[in-house]
Amino acid sequence: MSKERFSTYDLNLSAFLVFNGIFPTLEKNNSGKVIFYFPTSPDLFQAMAQFNDDKTTVNLSSFISCQKALRGQMLKKRDGG
Repeated sequence: MSKERFSTYDLNLSAFLVFNGIFPTLEKNNSGKVIFYFPTSPDLFQAMAQFNDDKTTVNLSSFISCQKALRGQMLKKRDGG
């Protein structure tokens, strides 16, 4: 039985979710783009709502670290890793 997943191409949203402890699996589609898949959960939806709330604040250096690490994983997956 497979669990439902949320998918996105959005690196910034994905980095914010990782920043909040929600980790994706990455898959490359037929056109070569990498898709971030997150397991659906109440925590996922709450973090997504926070991401879209223009009053949310984050530690910038921690967020950028998440973003850089996720981008590295994305590029590795895209290039065949």
